[in-house]
Amino acid sequence: MVIRLNGKELKVVEYDLKFGQKPRMVNVFGVFKYKPNNNLYVIYADVDTTYSYVSYGSSHVKNDSVLSMSCNKDKDEEIIKEYIFKVTKKEKLDDFEMISLDNITDIEIISSNNLEIKKEVMNKLVDLTIPKKKEKKVESKTASKKKKRKSGYKIMLLLVLVLILVGLFYFYTKPKENEDMVAKDFVCTKSYEHDELDGVIVDEEHQYKFNNSDILLEIDSVTLYRFDSEDNYFNFINNSLYYKYMPNGDDTIGGWTPDNENYTFKMIENIEVDEGYDGATNYEEILASSRKVGYTCNENVEK
Repeated sequence: MVIRLNGKELKVVEYDLKFGQKPRMVNVFGVFKYKPNNNLYVIYADVDTTYSYVSYGSSHVKNDSVLSMSCNKDKDEEIIKEYIFKVTKKEKLDDFEMISLDNITDIEIISSNNLEIKKEVMNKLVDLTIPKKKEKKVESKTASKKKKRKSGYKIMLLLVLVLILVGLFYFYTKPKENEDMVAKDFVCTKSYEHDELDGVIVDEEHQYKFNNSDILLEIDSVTLYRFDSEDNYFNFINNSLYYKYMPNGDDTIGGWTPDNENYTFKMIENIEVDEGYDGATNYEEILASSRKVGYTCNENVEK
């Protein structure tokens, strides 16, 4: 029996405590639901890796990405070993429901477990699950030179037009001096018991940044969930309840960081204020409304 290719090379999105992300590519050898316990798992390794272990974790599919989080090593590692064995031995995957990666473009790694395997097993996983890249046809040097000559004038003309358009765009859209420079800010904090999750204290911190005209430019926010017990924390993590409380919206970037030792979960957000932002943007208005709903705010006018 021939195993169908059920893996894919995906871009990694990893978040740290700073805003932004650090990309790399990994071979995802499969995302699957294990039928006996109905849990979703992902298994992967860096492309062109030099080490002999795979990473795995519990998973969740979100739009065009999959999520990896560490799981119970004692219980779940045997499932991962069974999957690797059956794939590399080309056996039936009756207990595994494969999740299609056709529309998946990246993987978000919050945390993971590692499993050491032999190099030949790693090579088999790649050969049997990752589709081979199509080789580009090599053109003859003569044909290539002819194409370059024919397209050379077009490229030069296109570059001139682009430079003219860029110059015109900059001239007509150039922002006023200091309009997009941060001149002042204030930080608001608040702590309270979560109204839905038992045994959870929420610590919020929001930094509002303004220009010289007291107009809001961006918001940096950190929300920390502090759990009072190990059971409540891992129920929140293992059942992916955090997705219910994460921010939505295309104008928000950031990430999240679980802390399995201290039973905390941190969410980080950065909101850039643009034409689509529908909240208040005036310094005094935001400061007054924040204090009105119980936030403690400290002003910092000089940057």
